[in-house]
Amino acid sequence: MNLAHALEAVDDLRRLVNGDTAHPLAGIYAALIDRIATYEDATYPTPPTPPHVMLAHLLEAREMSQTALAERLGLNQSNVSRLVNGETTFTTDLIKQLSQIFGVRGEVFLG
Repeated sequence: MNLAHALEAVDDLRRLVNGDTAHPLAGIYAALIDRIATYEDATYPTPPTPPHVMLAHLLEAREMSQTALAERLGLNQSNVSRLVNGETTFTTDLIKQLSQIFGVRGEVFLG
């Protein structure tokens, strides 16, 4: 089975299972998704994203200014600018704050 066929099968199963974990095909659906994810991870590895790049992305995606983030973090804007430009190390406390602000797991800032 090639990837295109597997993706078609996943789409068909998704429609059939429709979020019902008790559906008789739910296990097959979950297994197929896991197999595809394993294949994609091995075939198309994604390099880690540096923390400052992730922060810049989240700011842009949320349409949040550095000044607004600085206010929420209790920092000045120049410190946030240094974070976004990769000039400052992300501390554990900062990662915890950012994960709460953006609603993401802290691991996304570990690179």
